[in-house]
Amino acid sequence: MEIIVEIGTEQQKELIHEEISIIKSMFKAFTPPPAITKVVVAANFDETVNSLKNTNDYKSERGNLTIAKNVPQENGVALVFSPLLYTDEFDNQKRFQIYTHEIFHVISRTLFPQVPKNSKTDFIYFSNIYILFDEYYANRKSYEVTESIFQDMSHRYKKSNAVHLKSFIKAVIGDCDYYKKISEKT
Repeated sequence: MEIIVEIGTEQQKELIHEEISIIKSMFKAFTPPPAITKVVVAANFDETVNSLKNTNDYKSERGNLTIAKNVPQENGVALVFSPLLYTDEFDNQKRFQIYTHEIFHVISRTLFPQVPKNSKTDFIYFSNIYILFDEYYANRKSYEVTESIFQDMSHRYKKSNAVHLKSFIKAVIGDCDYYKKISEKT
């Protein structure tokens, strides 16, 4: 697994690289191991995601801010992390939860059957169910693992989880783009 850190001083890059290396050590717990081939801490998150996806329209701000993304590649998956993860708002506990959240997104792809493409209705229905399953699984497992490793949860971890819940509810209930996207497909 290649680790690319594009932010910080040389010392900070080394510390970030060391912290992210824990992802590689987690692979031993999974059979088969998740197909993560690259991890990038991007200086420009949107630009890096667009480059890996071969697109130019990805935006991390869509009603709530995305700070981590897994991008399927020909030989596996690349994980991309925003430089915002390395600001005062996030501590090592919250970053660990986000790292594991992305790992569990990759794993969930192996647990869920392919979305059927035989009918538009089935495709829309099962795609939406998969999105809910995938988020539930990634959140549930990442919180479970993080809280089993750290004995005392930090104030930042708890605060971030409360903020995440509020933004998730806002995105699902009040995100006009999400509703519009579903409506256009039906």
